[in-house]
Amino acid sequence: MLFNKGNKAGLFPLMKLYKINAEGAYVPGCDCTIYEVSENHSRAHLENKKCLNGTYSTHRSTIANSEPADYLNDIYNAEFSMFTQISYEDAIVYYEQAFEKYQRNGRDYYYAAIATSKLGDIKKANQYLRHGIKNGFFGEDLLISEPNLENFRKSDYWNGIPELIKKEKEKFLKQFNTIKDTPFTSLLPFQENEKWGYFSKVDGKILIPAKFKKTNMGKGCLEIEVVPNNVIFLYPDFSVEQYEPGERIYHHEERSNHPKVVDDLPQGGFTVEDNKIVSVSNIYDKRDYSTGKFSYKDVAYIKGPFLLDKKNHAAASKDGKWGIINEQGKNLKEFDFNYKKIRYSEEYKYKEKGDWFYFVDLEDNHGFINSKGKKRLVNEINKVKFYHTKLAGYGVLRDKNKKLGFKIIDFKNLKIIFETSEFRFANFVAQYEKCHLTFAEKEMRSNISTIYCIVKDKDGNELYLDFSGKAYKHNEN
Repeated sequence: MLFNKGNKAGLFPLMKLYKINAEGAYVPGCDCTIYEVSENHSRAHLENKKCLNGTYSTHRSTIANSEPADYLNDIYNAEFSMFTQISYEDAIVYYEQAFEKYQRNGRDYYYAAIATSKLGDIKKANQYLRHGIKNGFFGEDLLISEPNLENFRKSDYWNGIPELIKKEKEKFLKQFNTIKDTPFTSLLPFQENEKWGYFSKVDGKILIPAKFKKTNMGKGCLEIEVVPNNVIFLYPDFSVEQYEPGERIYHHEERSNHPKVVDDLPQGGFTVEDNKIVSVSNIYDKRDYSTGKFSYKDVAYIKGPFLLDKKNHAAASKDGKWGIINEQGKNLKEFDFNYKKIRYSEEYKYKEKGDWFYFVDLEDNHGFINSKGKKRLVNEINKVKFYHTKLAGYGVLRDKNKKLGFKIIDFKNLKIIFETSEFRFANFVAQYEKCHLTFAEKEMRSNISTIYCIVKDKDGNELYLDFSGKAYKHNEN
């Protein structure tokens, strides 16, 4: 989503925006986060397409049981100053502003302690750190390894810090006494009044009341976001670990990801650099891409590249029809611009020879076709809507004309492994074998204990569904 205001208006990457109605009241379900900023424009991630139009603000007057929105913006400003601009003085100014509004995020106090320690104010760093430990920061290993806290560790203020962490950690763990004898694989998260807890999938009993910002399922550990951006890993032996994200990136250059349309490829085709299409022939269909004041002329309808027989190919549109071409513009035998839609994904793998594509032909038949022309799952669902929603090689098919019902595809063999007519699909969630997995590792089935579908029934009630069709829901209080 594009906004016609940028850093001149005080917007910056990772700032939260909130939709408000004509009366200035907060509109739930439309929150978004800025990811790209120029002088007079900014872009934000927005999942709910129904929220595209309207007025957005950096302030939300009331957030139930949570921190005010302008607190978060002060924190993002502080971290931007600290990690990108390397200005500890500016960071402290923003942290002080933030702490006037909200004092319960221990992780933020940890970073404030780093900044003040770096500036030589050891006494203030001690105050910040002790307050942070009492509010959910338990990263003793981070305190020991952080180079900018070396002068603090050498001071008398360090005495008693490890003992304080131990004391507060024990207090924190008392909240989880009800699951000490419960395997983590039997726990499922649930939401209530914008907070999260855990219930037993065996009997639906609520074991951890909804009190956290977010809870995630797991086998090797439970990932608990105590308050926003303060994540704790809880392990089966009841040890805890303070999660620390990797390198922070707070600025993105404004750029177009669209390949350049050129005239010197008369036979058609495209060129590739760093596994991206950087230029494409002018013989393919084009459109003007414009959102607000971001406008790109003559954007070609081309998607790729992907490898077929170790050579770059792409799906392109010409005269309103899709085909598959190589870099020289030669079309693949079975794909001579005779489809309404062609979509390729690395997920669409099949054990037989050939790569697979989702297609809609000129007669509105739809399904999967490989590079040799063999088809699978043709017209499996009437007027199918194929979802991008994928996890570890599984995808979803749903009839766009029906509110309820969906099918799960296993892309490893292009077979339907589960179907239901009782529920509406919302999302996939996975129970992972261990913590600290990369995005790529989360797509590996060997790292997944169980996959659930989050679904809604005809009355709108949300529950979990496993691939055997068994449903799980927490008991109502």
